[in-house]
Amino acid sequence: MRARAHVEARPSLLDRLTERRPPQVDGGVAFAPSRADLRDAVLRDLSWLLNCASLEATDDLAAYPHVRRSVLNFGMRAWAGGRASALDQDGMERAIREAVVQFEPRILAESVEVRCNVHAQSHAILSLEITGQLCPATAPQAFQFRSDIDIESGHVVLRSQEAM
Repeated sequence: MRARAHVEARPSLLDRLTERRPPQVDGGVAFAPSRADLRDAVLRDLSWLLNCASLEATDDLAAYPHVRRSVLNFGMRAWAGGRASALDQDGMERAIREAVVQFEPRILAESVEVRCNVHAQSHAILSLEITGQLCPATAPQAFQFRSDIDIESGHVVLRSQEAM
C-alpha cells in the first residue's frame, strides 16, 4: 500500500451537498466537523462500504490494477451464503482492512485493525470489530466499530463502541 499524507478531516462531498444548515465560515475556511459528527459520518460510510458489492466480486480485475484501486471497485466481495466457520477469517480480515484503507481517508491507515470471530451461539453469525484512529483537525481520535454479520444475508450493521 502506498503511504497517505495526513489529511485534515472535512465533511464528505455528500455531507456538504446535503447539509441543511448554511455552512459556517470563519475567515473563508469552513469549520471542521465535531468529533461526534466525524465518527458518525465514518461509521455511515463504512457501513455503505461493507454492504456494497465491489466490481471485483463479479469481474476479474487482474489486468486492470488501476480499476482495482479506484472507486469503480468500491465495496467488498460477497460473503453471503454458507457458514461462518467455513469462511477464511484471516482473508476476510485482510480484505476488510484493505477496503477501509483504500476508501476511507479519514482513518489513519497504519492504525486500522480488523478482527473477525465466529459467533458463539450461531454458525451463521460472524462478529466483526474494526478499530483505529480518526484523523480530525486536532489530535487523532480512537474509534471502535462492531457488527454481527449475518452470513446468510451478508448484511452488515456497524455500531460505534467506546474505543479501548
